[in-house]
Amino acid sequence: MVRPWYPCAWTLLALVGLIVGIPSCARVPLAPPAPEVQPAVRVSSEAVIRFDERSEFERVLVVDQEGYRYLRFGGPNGDDQTMVSLGDPSAVPMDYIQLASLGLALAPSVSRVLAIGLGGGAFPTLVRRAVPEATVDGVELDPVVAQVAQEFFGLTPDPYLNVIIEDGALFVQGDHHPYDVIFLDAYTAGGIPEDLSTVEFFTHVARLLTPGGAVVLNVSLEGDSEKKVRGRFREVFGDVGCIRTHDDLNLVLFASPGLTPGRLVSRARRFTRGRVLPYDLILHARRLTAPCDS
Repeated sequence: MVRPWYPCAWTLLALVGLIVGIPSCARVPLAPPAPEVQPAVRVSSEAVIRFDERSEFERVLVVDQEGYRYLRFGGPNGDDQTMVSLGDPSAVPMDYIQLASLGLALAPSVSRVLAIGLGGGAFPTLVRRAVPEATVDGVELDPVVAQVAQEFFGLTPDPYLNVIIEDGALFVQGDHHPYDVIFLDAYTAGGIPEDLSTVEFFTHVARLLTPGGAVVLNVSLEGDSEKKVRGRFREVFGDVGCIRTHDDLNLVLFASPGLTPGRLVSRARRFTRGRVLPYDLILHARRLTAPCDS
């Protein structure tokens, strides 16, 4: 039997490779497989789904579209819960989040902030940048939403920013150190959960507020549903101010002692002195209607 020639040829090539630096065909250990990453799914020429998972509560999606990243519930075309710029992470593109920061100006001082409803973490992240010395507690019912906020929207828990997985309606009934600013922004694909918009809930929220503190409520409802929630809020906090977003999709309510448009402008001017915000807070303050009749 004649021995085949090619094993010797491979050996010869390997020896030549050692001499002249050509890689040989000798076996080398394989690199460990890369961790499995959820593939992006393109739903149109402009939109790409980065995350799509059904949690215990609802379907949670992250969608990249036309230079922005969105958190949406229910489906790819659901309402925008959070929106960030892919080209400028420091930007705050959602009007209602910019308006909510007026609560920081209303409070006499800001050392503790509570956000009920985390979403992509846009408001807690904004507070950490604007008032780095303040402690922020973000309360979120859905752990998948909290995971997405950290993995896709830049929310970074630290000693001053706490993510708390708990039902907001139960959290406000607990024994907590009072907060200077409380932002209420808890939504599902179907709107505000009923137990987060009752007189009882708002009463618990008022109990957690420091004297002179501010409560901000984002309302993204229509017609009678909006009027009902606004009425319950006013029943607890009295005359409140409000600003409607430019796209008419949100009504932001403000509760703070002695709130008037002039006072809010003055507080916004004082708050922004020495602070850098990516928008004009004073212009937003001038949009206030108080008392809120819209």
